[in-house]
Amino acid sequence: MNGRVQALREMGKYLLVALAFVVVLLVWNRTLHRRVAAKTRSLTLALDDLALSEERFRAIFDNVNDAIFIHDVNSTAILMLNRRAREMYNLGDLPSEQVTAEQISEGKPPYSRDDALSWGHKAESGVPQVFEWHAKTWDGKLFWVEVSMRLARLDGGQERMLVVARDIAERKAAQAREAFLAHHDPLTELPNRVLLQDRVEQAIALADRLGQRMAMLFLDLDQFKTINDSLEHPAGDDLLRQMAGRLRRTLGSGLIKVRSRRGGVPR
Repeated sequence: MNGRVQALREMGKYLLVALAFVVVLLVWNRTLHRRVAAKTRSLTLALDDLALSEERFRAIFDNVNDAIFIHDVNSTAILMLNRRAREMYNLGDLPSEQVTAEQISEGKPPYSRDDALSWGHKAESGVPQVFEWHAKTWDGKLFWVEVSMRLARLDGGQERMLVVARDIAERKAAQAREAFLAHHDPLTELPNRVLLQDRVEQAIALADRLGQRMAMLFLDLDQFKTINDSLEHPAGDDLLRQMAGRLRRTLGSGLIKVRSRRGGVPR
């Protein structure tokens, strides 16, 4: 009888141990479920944040008013380009990997592939580069851009070249107009006194070198003051523009010419 009681007690101990083990397993399993659920929620939130961040990046990337190209430093391949780049270079829906720097540049020095690589190597050294570039649309039209190149280092040791191109057609046109007006009259667009003096000095020097003489023709408009006084200045300005047009049609665009009597080409 005592032995049977003892056996029952031993069995009870084992059952209690087993029950305790089961309880521990249940608690541990529930804890793991909670941790997994928490990790899942955290990962889901992280993925949602990442998707939101990518969406925000793409929204900003595509709405910047400058063309943006992201190149792989090693292969120089274009990995990404924004909407403005597609518009500026008339790329349409062409995949970025099919676009190369040679195809969207003039291609002639100093706007060739080798010149672009030279700028790129300078930027790879960590020094941002800014320069003017003669770009070309996909259908072959040339236009001016200001290019900024900067190296970007990503996680994992990856490197990217960030290239930003800004359309400066208006700036170049203004510069050309400013340079033109420095040597031409703004009303008639004929050569002004500065250009006249330069060409006369050239003509004198050429005549001295060749042992020849030079001549300068002076034209005047009779009664021009009377026209201004009676018909006012707009009429006088219009007359001057018409006379300038007649001179250009008669003599060509180079109204001031330096020519050798021995058959030299006008300069």
